Amino acid sequence: MSTPGNTLSITKIKLSLVAPPLIATIPVEEDNSSNDDKFQHSGRRILSIDLAENIGPVYSSNHPDPILPPRPKPSTEDQYSQLYKLGYDPTPYGNPDKGTGIYATMLLPPDLPQNREANQKGDELRNEKIVRDIRKVVQDDMKLLPGERIDTVVLDPEPWTKHLAALDGLSPKHLKVRAGFEESIDLYALTVLSNPWTELESLLLDSECMGWKMHTSSNGPDADYAGFEANYPNIIKQIKTLTLYYCCGFKFQADNLPEKLLHLKIIENDAMAMFVCACTNIPGFMERVETVYIASTVGCDTSDPEPFKQHLVKCTNVCDLTLVMGGRQNTDLGLAKFIPPSVEKLAFHCSTSDSMLENLDEWLECAADPAWLPVLNSFTLKMDGEEVTLLSKNKRKELDPSKAFGFEQKIKAIMKALGTKGVMIEDIRQSSN
Repeated sequence: MSTPGNTLSITKIKLSLVAPPLIATIPVEEDNSSNDDKFQHSGRRILSIDLAENIGPVYSSNHPDPILPPRPKPSTEDQYSQLYKLGYDPTPYGNPDKGTGIYATMLLPPDLPQNREANQKGDELRNEKIVRDIRKVVQDDMKLLPGERIDTVVLDPEPWTKHLAALDGLSPKHLKVRAGFEESIDLYALTVLSNPWTELESLLLDSECMGWKMHTSSNGPDADYAGFEANYPNIIKQIKTLTLYYCCGFKFQADNLPEKLLHLKIIENDAMAMFVCACTNIPGFMERVETVYIASTVGCDTSDPEPFKQHLVKCTNVCDLTLVMGGRQNTDLGLAKFIPPSVEKLAFHCSTSDSMLENLDEWLECAADPAWLPVLNSFTLKMDGEEVTLLSKNKRKELDPSKAFGFEQKIKAIMKALGTKGVMIEDIRQSSN
């Protein structure tokens, strides 16, 4: 077993539409405290593909002047980065130091015919080159021993069919994909690879707000499978870990469903509603799932929390449960009696609302009940479930002294009741972040 302070190395290959390919081997300190984190979605050798096209100023008719993209901040990875050897001469594509070819900035105004044609040509060349680079990385990876191969693929944002097809030959365990302007992620091309991704264990989707409802098979100009309307890609059938980060609308009504899913994390939007759909529509989910993480504080969830509670308590195999609740919908109320009795590790993030203060009486009643959560061995309480807004994100809400005293007294009583059962307690009244 590793001990704290051990140094590991992570290799990251970075491909970009607007920068030369890089490889970095980065030393990191091993953190044993995260060994039980089921939602890391990352391994030791990572292929990160940046598909953002904003190489130069962004033009908008709403602004008299072009909008310059933010300058990238220096990264700790930069000191370890070096050019990835491509095996071909990249100079015909342009010079990044001189800003020529695919590295040239957008010509403005973009609606002039000659500028539009030149900008389109630049986009085509950038995508041609990155596909070529992906294939080179895949070829190199296929020559490595199994333990040395790429285990994580990161696509950001919104890959096209041609980008996904170029990944044929990899065998990753983790896949992370972020949506772009269309808020849509189409992974159908991964289902027709000559070398199926049979080792894939975890999937993280970021900002997929179409719920995978009847996508066409390509959202780019390379419509190799135009007209095919896919539901859920079949790779989802084998994953054990799924994270939906600011996604919405997932009903889990499709032929391909994550029937091996053990760990589910849903962050915000209609998180509770999507969880209910998972319970209802994924065969055997409530009897099988081991880890559940639900965050619902932004006020976009179902107006009726009862179905969520009724389905949560029926998840009879859940050992590790995290609930981050609050906001204007009061999603943190009335949950204590609906925690599955199988839970061993419970983290509850709540608000500091008047209603929550009153609801702590129910938590105290449950904590004092010997039959409540008989196998619970770890309990964390954080009072940071406030709705985050542009005005509040950098401010921590200060409690009225009398209200703070009320929370203090009730929380102490809850902790004391659980402590007499031998439960390990972490009491953090408000997050320091």
